[in-house]
Amino acid sequence: MTVPEFAVATQFYTEEEVRAPEFINSLQGVVKKQRKFCVPKSELARFWSTISRVPYALGAVASDITDPVLRYIHKILVATLVGRGEGDNKVNQVSLFCLMCMVEQRPVNLATVFAMYIKRLWRGGAGARIYCGPLITWLAESLGVFERYPADKMKKGPDPCLMSVRDLQSAAIIARTDPITWEPIREGPQVQPPPGSGAAEAMQGAVPTRCQRPYVPRIRQDILARQYPLAQPRPDPLTLDSLYDFMQAGFDELRMFVDDQISGFRHEVLAEIVVGQRRLDDGMRAIMQGIRVSPPPSWQPSEAGPSGTHAGDED
Repeated sequence: MTVPEFAVATQFYTEEEVRAPEFINSLQGVVKKQRKFCVPKSELARFWSTISRVPYALGAVASDITDPVLRYIHKILVATLVGRGEGDNKVNQVSLFCLMCMVEQRPVNLATVFAMYIKRLWRGGAGARIYCGPLITWLAESLGVFERYPADKMKKGPDPCLMSVRDLQSAAIIARTDPITWEPIREGPQVQPPPGSGAAEAMQGAVPTRCQRPYVPRIRQDILARQYPLAQPRPDPLTLDSLYDFMQAGFDELRMFVDDQISGFRHEVLAEIVVGQRRLDDGMRAIMQGIRVSPPPSWQPSEAGPSGTHAGDED
């Protein structure tokens, strides 16, 4: 089914209106890049800045719109033409696009907008639901659903929920007054005027006498900034590589310690052997001198002893 056929089947347009040039030359939606008969996202941000005091973002809400009439129109749009199940206070690109075309009186192709909306819901699979209020019955009658499918074979949906005066008052669309009127247009956040000025006196005079309080100037006390100790750096996370490096460093330190101990013990043993050899030589020489026996030629002092000591080291 083509878009013109879909427009005629849903009774958005007649066959004569579909053949008119205005049907093709109307706006069709919002795109990221510039395309014919579409508006970029920057155009939505420009329009949002004219109806709200909050910068445009993906999480924009209808309660940020300053004009209550525009908030009411947006609530109707998200409950009928571009309805969705996540709530009627959220502002997405499609609802803001429709609102911009209505406010600025720019021609828009409703059949294309509604077809893109149905296509987006179709991505949800068999469990997808169409949130467009009374347009569901109108769409089903236009497409002949009740003629092809008996009513007893169709699954009944949830009961419709009508919008009450209390709902509109909670949404800050109408005022809680008698008689009921629109909420005043928001001019932005109220700023406290400087004390003693005419604006401050006018604001004070608007407050009932029983609620007025005398102005008492507040003296700000300078408080020294608290000095907080620096937090200790976090240790490195324990992994197999860090554990291996830690154990390898420990083994290296242990090996160096053992080598130092063995080297020192070796020097001490060699020194004890040299001292014992000297004592033995001195004892044998003293015994031979006592019995007046000359030492053998092999006992004569040499330049280097058996243990590597020189003859002069005997003294």
